[in-house]
Amino acid sequence: RFIQLIIPFFSFNAINAFLTGHNYLSYFYNPQIGLWFLWVLFFITILQISVSKLSIRCRFGEEFMTLLTFITLFGIVKATHLSIFAVDMIVSFWLYYAIGYFLRKHEKVLLELKKTYIGAVLLICFFIVSLTYNRSMVPGFISFVPHLVYVRLVPIIGILTIMFFGCKYCNKNISLLNAMGGYIRCLRNTSSILCKTRSIQS
Repeated sequence: RFIQLIIPFFSFNAINAFLTGHNYLSYFYNPQIGLWFLWVLFFITILQISVSKLSIRCRFGEEFMTLLTFITLFGIVKATHLSIFAVDMIVSFWLYYAIGYFLRKHEKVLLELKKTYIGAVLLICFFIVSLTYNRSMVPGFISFVPHLVYVRLVPIIGILTIMFFGCKYCNKNISLLNAMGGYIRCLRNTSSILCKTRSIQS
């Protein structure tokens, strides 16, 4: 994971800093200005592995230990407004990673649920929340839901829907999708840097 995620993070930020004149260390204090998703995914992976090993030692269920650790860290981050080294993003996005991780772990259960009407319900909910999504405020028809929950509920429903209908094809297509996503992000960020460099020179 270090080779896959952190080395590209270091390399790209070094090029970015050279072209834009930014302080190289600022990419570590504030990873959001660079390829933040590589940084965040690396530490999320470390978190999940650590919690999984801890659950074995403490003889607790992996799911329970993950939930307990997430709630604790999320509470600390929200109370302290901790954002340095993208700690807030790491903890927040860990929720989505964990959902995908456990859905994958319990794939057989997911396949059994495909025989029910849950898929139709998920699909309807996904279309409703997608069409009415508003990051700044909760739509009126679900105004009883706290905003903190709402902004996380939408991606969670999306993950559940994708996993529910696509779990059979994950093994075949996941490498291709990862490659496509990586190339698209790299092209987008490279073009952004070139545009900034040209504007500075002009």
